[in-house]
Amino acid sequence: MVSPAALAGIWTPGFWEILIVFLAVLIIFGPKSIPQLGRSLGRGMREFKNATSKFSEAMDDIDEEDGKPAKPTAKAPSQLDGDSAPRESVATGPQGARVKDNG
Repeated sequence: MVSPAALAGIWTPGFWEILIVFLAVLIIFGPKSIPQLGRSLGRGMREFKNATSKFSEAMDDIDEEDGKPAKPTAKAPSQLDGDSAPRESVATGPQGARVKDNG
């Protein structure tokens, strides 16, 4: 049986890959600086999360001020403003033949 991750083409690291990465980090940075590196990484992730949530809230506030819905909805071509001219559409008929429709 094939795992769902393998079907999706996603590589998941195993025990040995994680161990090799950990040992490389340990050799490069040393045992004394790893806790500081972890704290800095956590602080950076927290700041990024706060910034994205503030940006999302600001965008929601702008949408509410304009009276627009927070989530835009798609309009059909017939509902678009200012364009009442008929459009030429091209469709495929039997066996892939192109058929013009001017209506």
